[in-house]
Amino acid sequence: MRIRKERLVFRGLPSQLDGYRILHVSDIHFDEKIGRDQVLWNQLHSNVADLILITGDFVTHGSKIDALVRYLENSKARDGIYGILGNHDYTFLTLAQHFRHRILKQDYIQNDWQHLVSALYQIGMKVLINEAVTVKTSTGASLFIEGTDDPVRGNPTIKDKDLQYDSSDLKILMSHSPDILHLDELRKKKFDLLLSGHTHGGQIRIPRIGPLLTGTRWVNRKECYGTYMTSDGMFVNVCSGVGYSLLPIRINCPSELIVIELVKDG
Repeated sequence: MRIRKERLVFRGLPSQLDGYRILHVSDIHFDEKIGRDQVLWNQLHSNVADLILITGDFVTHGSKIDALVRYLENSKARDGIYGILGNHDYTFLTLAQHFRHRILKQDYIQNDWQHLVSALYQIGMKVLINEAVTVKTSTGASLFIEGTDDPVRGNPTIKDKDLQYDSSDLKILMSHSPDILHLDELRKKKFDLLLSGHTHGGQIRIPRIGPLLTGTRWVNRKECYGTYMTSDGMFVNVCSGVGYSLLPIRINCPSELIVIELVKDG
């Protein structure tokens, strides 16, 4: 597990947000191995971030929800912890299940995502499903955070207008998949920062080629991982994630947590 650090420079950023730190976590896919990863839990439990944002795929199998929540309940951030759902939070999907669905036309096994949302709420974490919140930071600024439903298993929407959006100092969108970049829904509002996961960075990356598979429909290889800026000036941060999808293999694509530092231009 590595900790990737990103300094994002924003023009017109209020001084109250200069140096503000966001811990971006994605694709935990909790199991016993993840439970033993001290880097992950030290970062979540040590109150090193001002804000923690988790961009979906908390679990692969719904039977792990309660164990995951026991690990997450000691997580700390000065201004709160918010998350969204990913496709695996809705359905139990392994490689075997995937083939059964494709070849034998069997239905996916459904995870109890309502239980996940309720259990996380009980430990103080808010899961945003096509919802938005305004966070008043400990430094006196105002953050607008909107979280969409999962683009694969859910029905993502973005509200056309919101008074809290207009008055906020920084606007953040969380969507499990970066495919949201290619949906007309995104154009209803202009966000300063998009946080996504889902792709795992490909898990297997070939030098000069990039990821073999990304699990996305529309984003290209350059858009499926890393930090970059869109043509209209929005920062995008796509995390390679903590756990694995389908196969427990990573080549040239380590698991990661991302610490994002907001920086005022000038």
